[in-house]
Amino acid sequence: GLGGGGGGASDLCEAITASCGSHPAFRRSQREPTRAFGVAHFAGEVFYDTRNFVAKNAAAHRPDIVAFLRAHAGAFVRGLVESPSAAETPGGGSVGRRRLLGSTLISSFRTELNELLELLEARECRHIRCLRPNDYQVPCAFDETAMLRQCRYSGLLEATRIRRHGFAHRRSLGAFAARYALLTGRCGCAPAVRGGHGPPSGPPLDAHGSAPSICRAVFRAMEAAGLDGDQFRLGRTKVFL
Repeated sequence: GLGGGGGGASDLCEAITASCGSHPAFRRSQREPTRAFGVAHFAGEVFYDTRNFVAKNAAAHRPDIVAFLRAHAGAFVRGLVESPSAAETPGGGSVGRRRLLGSTLISSFRTELNELLELLEARECRHIRCLRPNDYQVPCAFDETAMLRQCRYSGLLEATRIRRHGFAHRRSLGAFAARYALLTGRCGCAPAVRGGHGPPSGPPLDAHGSAPSICRAVFRAMEAAGLDGDQFRLGRTKVFL
């Protein structure tokens, strides 16, 4: 296999380059082409050093060696090879430093990640994006460069771009018809418009027609005003904008 030294890093970098070199997002390093490569992420180009990519975690030991030391070593050595489960407190914490015995760091991380996912899936999560206005913890000071960097590297701009391609604004037929029926000259919905809210779905709103027919009339008025018809769609229960 590939080791963690310079030769192993070169071999790994060459293998990655041979496999992914034709991909448009792949970047070759100009400074260290034998052990580094780059990937063009949505936020920018990121270069990776392949040294120690495939090296095993130094804190991991063979289970048979650990079992032997626990059975025959002195008290001090037995304390060093203490199992992680024995070092955990009832509250879920750990005593002393974390010991990864008989497993690699990636396997321990994978286990913890799976536990976190199970915890999140058992709840109804709402994601809130927090941005730090400046790097100096000063109130009422907004650094445009820092804010833009956070938006770009957190994926917020990319998520917004994808969302815009999928009709981000969606309203029920009744609410849309009640809000914009005045554009078609149908004044029977004026009270709903002034109130700012319409019926939750698409039942008939007035004598001039049902919510879907009013929405179609609004769409025709929008197209007559020069708006692109590809920017809005009429669904069975909602309007997509």
